[in-house]
Amino acid sequence: MLQRLSLVLLLAIAAVVAAALALGAYLNYGSVRAAYMGQVESRMNATGTAMVHDAETSISFGIPLEGQETLGPLLERILETDPALEILDVLNSSGVILHSSDPERIGETLDLFDDEGLQLNLAIANDFGGEAGSLRLIADQALLERNLEATAAAVRDAALYALFVALALAVLAVLALLSGARRHAQDAGQLASGAQDSGQGWALAEITKEQAAIEAALEAQETAAAAKASPSV
Repeated sequence: MLQRLSLVLLLAIAAVVAAALALGAYLNYGSVRAAYMGQVESRMNATGTAMVHDAETSISFGIPLEGQETLGPLLERILETDPALEILDVLNSSGVILHSSDPERIGETLDLFDDEGLQLNLAIANDFGGEAGSLRLIADQALLERNLEATAAAVRDAALYALFVALALAVLAVLALLSGARRHAQDAGQLASGAQDSGQGWALAEITKEQAAIEAALEAQETAAAAKASPSV
């Protein structure tokens, strides 16, 4: 009975612990993923804002976007320093790529690459406040996925380790509870056995007393009968 109870208790504890750890791991991964993607987007925004400022400064000096020949090498250098970026494009107001970290993309239109992953588009303004073009930053989706998979694996390993420790503690707690229950049961059995032995001893002593009293009464009756039967001198 105690073993069955301990097994049921252990399974219940294991189910609760596993569910709690699974929920915690899911929420933890979600928060870590959101923080990581937010960090990547923030870095992309900072890089893009600085480049837009340089392009607008050149426009203010009379150099149009298509004439800013230094943008191509600049995009390539930025790409080399930030592994999270895959492609950087400078487009005119019609969506045609004027400069790119990948020279083969020059002359293509934005619609050909709408299926890219994480990206950021920043407007480049002219001197009159109108749109001269835009800067497009595309993240390295494969790198992001690898980093997120590594993070998920780390969270999973931590959850499994915590589950193992929690189950080990639960097993120890159940074993301690079972041992205590057995000890109490043994003590109760010993007390009951002692009480039974004491009761039997008391009853035996009472029976012995009664037998002794009966024997004494019989002897007294026999003595009296013998006295009456003997002749007087």
